[in-house]
Amino acid sequence: MFSLIWGEREKKLWISFLLLFITYSACYAALDYSMNFAFLLLGYFSVELVSKSLEYFSSRRSLESIVKESEILKSQLKLKEDKLKSLQAQMENSEKENEAELKTEIEKLKSEIEELKSRESAEEPVIIPDGEIKNFEGIIYSGPAMEKVVNLIKKVADTETTVLIMGESGAGKELVARALHNLSRRKGKNFLAVNCAALTESLLESELFGHVKGAFTNAIEDKAGLFEAAKDGTIFLDEIGEISPSFQSKLLRVLQNGEYHRVGSSEVSFTNARIIAATNKNLEEAVKSGEFREDLFYRLNVINIQLPPLRERKEDIIPLAKHFLKSHSPKL
Repeated sequence: MFSLIWGEREKKLWISFLLLFITYSACYAALDYSMNFAFLLLGYFSVELVSKSLEYFSSRRSLESIVKESEILKSQLKLKEDKLKSLQAQMENSEKENEAELKTEIEKLKSEIEELKSRESAEEPVIIPDGEIKNFEGIIYSGPAMEKVVNLIKKVADTETTVLIMGESGAGKELVARALHNLSRRKGKNFLAVNCAALTESLLESELFGHVKGAFTNAIEDKAGLFEAAKDGTIFLDEIGEISPSFQSKLLRVLQNGEYHRVGSSEVSFTNARIIAATNKNLEEAVKSGEFREDLFYRLNVINIQLPPLRERKEDIIPLAKHFLKSHSPKL
């Protein structure tokens, strides 16, 4: 009885079901011996029910403790930030002899605030709902972050506008480019992708624009480039931030009026391919530093699609894991 009054919820639950099972078993065993087996099954299901209940209570308590710790960190962070504001106000009105001491204290507080923010980020509970898994043109997702991206893709896919996709490596930029192509009127025509970072400038120029016989060593015959092969289709230029300044000017001409020259030829060629570009670089910063042409950036960045990294959309982890398990390991 002491355990029932003072024990934890789980202990109470266990003992209550155990007493219930013993009582039922004893009563029915006395009434009909042949019913024993049936009530052994009743006991089994009772134990299963208790186990599931314990799992629920245990996971709930764990989550509550994480949330509580997160709240404590937030409270500490607010106190430190308020103190920092107060010190900064004092600094503005202080005399010179107090400045050094205040500066030291302010720097110390800033360091403590950064540490608390880091801890808060690490301790923040991640609740991943087992929601509907959506597959949009190979883009697997469940949460609102990618839903916004998908809605934007649907809006701009059937335009002729140049699109710049920005996101970290592995975020799914080529999947987005393919989705834009597949939902456009160009569907059924060529979708050609090239990684600009994987080729030297001369090879990239030959790959995209083509070349004529004798243009360089081993150019034993004329070769059409991807811009020609992608007639009425789409060209995807991945890692566009890696192209050289001289090639940037050549690409700008293509974007302005569709003109280009095959390597080794003075004859003007034309393309009507739609250009979709992607990068994991901050091109705005590259423009400011002079690494990337501003006019080319604005030609590419007519429509911008920002892809959030997986760490910022943790609700998509489970859907992606399930998708890869299903597609790569059918036996599981």
